[in-house]
Amino acid sequence: MLILSAKVLPDVIAINDNLMCIDNSVCKEGEIIKTAQVEFIINRENCNKFNYYWNEKNKTCDLRKNIK
Repeated sequence: MLILSAKVLPDVIAINDNLMCIDNSVCKEGEIIKTAQVEFIINRENCNKFNYYWNEKNKTCDLRKNIK
């Protein structure tokens, strides 16, 4: 059971992170996002470049909060 869990758990976490990004627009670092204007990888630099809110503690970009 432990071996199965070690192999399955990372996949479950990745699916959960992706669903979080789709559901509430808070995306974890490393995800690839396609918007109407551009496709970009979620990281601090790109999040700030497009004026979104970067949470350093969680390494997430909130695509709902457009800071100007």
